[in-house]
Order: sequence, then C-alpha cells, then structure tokens
Amino acid sequence: MSVTNALSTRLEVESWRDKQRGRLVFAGGDVIEPLAISAVASGGKKKGTRVRVWPDPKYFDSPHLPLAELERLLRSKAVLLKGVKVSLTREKTGDTQSWLFNEGLEGFCKRAGWTRACCSRV
Repeated sequence: MSVTNALSTRLEVESWRDKQRGRLVFAGGDVIEPLAISAVASGGKKKGTRVRVWPDPKYFDSPHLPLAELERLLRSKAVLLKGVKVSLTREKTGDTQSWLFNEGLEGFCKRAGWTRACCSRV
C-alpha cells in the first residue's frame, strides 16, 4: 500500500468490521484525513475493505490504467486469498467485476481443468 500511496495524488482507504467503519485519506503520500472510526448504520456494509486510488500523472505515461493487466492482478489476488471476494468497480461506468475462489488455488486449478500434479508444482 505504501508504494501505491507514494505514486498517487490521492488514496482513500475504508474498512468495515465489528459494526464500525474506519476511513483514512492520503494525498501526495501524506495523511490529510486522519483515521476516523464511526458506527455503521443498521443494514449497512458489515465487513470488507475499499481502496480508491488516483494515480499521479507525473509517474505514469498515461492517466489510463491497463485494465486487462489490473483485472489479471486482482484475479490472481483472489486466487491466492482463499475465500476473499476481490472486486473492481469502474466508477465512470458503474461496471463491477468480482472474483471469489472459496477453494483458493486448488479450486482455480480444478476450474481450469488442471490435474493435481500440475498444481502441486505451482
């Protein structure tokens, strides 16, 4: 997260847990909104983490992220984080794509039709 923060004009982190929401905001690598904890309203989001990033154009050739590469990276995180749902939401369109592998790498290998011997080498 620290590298992402350093290469961003703004980074927002929100986390929900135990009926509370924590929020922390950085700009240019510095905290601009210290950690704030608040109660979650009944029926609100119960658990999870959201990270929003605004890449700093002075470090990148283009303001557009390579979407296919980002999707591959997030999918691989979901494979390795067994049972964790990883989602990508494009704020401009509202489109959301999610990945969840309840069986982790083993489930991914099964879905791909790979044998146990193939996956044991991973």
